[in-house]
Amino acid sequence: MPQLVRFMMRHAAIGFAIAIAFVTVLMVSDFNGLGTLILGSDMWYVALFMLTFFPGLTCARVQMGLAIFALGEDDETPGTGERVWARAVAAVRAWLAPPPQRAPAMVKPSRRAHR
Repeated sequence: MPQLVRFMMRHAAIGFAIAIAFVTVLMVSDFNGLGTLILGSDMWYVALFMLTFFPGLTCARVQMGLAIFALGEDDETPGTGERVWARAVAAVRAWLAPPPQRAPAMVKPSRRAHR
C-alpha cells in the first residue's frame, strides 16, 4: 500500500477515534437526556451508529486536512512541517500570554551623577 494512502488512513482513524470519544462522553454524561433517549429506543444501535458515523466523517476529514496542511516543506528539513507547527504554537502562545506591561526600572543612582 502506498505511503500516502497509509498516511491518510491513519489520520482518518484518528478522526474517527476523536468522534468515538466525543459520542462516549455524550452517552456517559447523558447530555440533555440523549443517552437515555437512545438506549430507550427499540433501534438504539441505528441511532448510536448514526451519532458516531457522521461526526466521525467530519472529524476524520478535519484531521486529514490538518495533517495535509502540516506537510509544508522547510529548506532544512523537507516534508516535516516543523516550521508550520512552530508558527502555530507561537501564535497560540502569543494569544494565551498576558499582554506585556511596563514597570518602572529600579536603578541605583551612581555617585558620579551627584558631582
